[in-house]
Amino acid sequence: MAAPAARRRLDPAARNALVAATAWAVALVPAALWLPVATVTTDRPGPQPMQSLVAHIGAGGLLLAAVPLAVSVLVGACLRRGRANPNGPAIPFAWAAAGTLAVAALVGTVTILIGVYVLPTPVLLLAACGLGTRTE
Repeated sequence: MAAPAARRRLDPAARNALVAATAWAVALVPAALWLPVATVTTDRPGPQPMQSLVAHIGAGGLLLAAVPLAVSVLVGACLRRGRANPNGPAIPFAWAAAGTLAVAALVGTVTILIGVYVLPTPVLLLAACGLGTRTE
């Protein structure tokens, strides 16, 4: 038997965190096209010119910027599914996906250019997971 509609709905605080994470992830995609984050080295002294992630590493930069959006959608789907079936694998999968994105963002702060820009997304997703799995 299907869970009642109230049981399937996310807590408003979890929903707000999920919406904020998704909105931030959506903003990362055009930011990869236009936000200057990569320094272009020249042989001139002084401040160096900057370029966008896509201009710096190509179309792969756009794909990299879209990963947080894909994870946000996946976590949202898992949280909704997990509310309907709390004993299923959806909730642990949501936590794992958000946690993996958090680790990737932390590593990305020192290895790739956009880690610090990605970090708000997993923080908000982890908050959504915590708030969305509370029991009444």
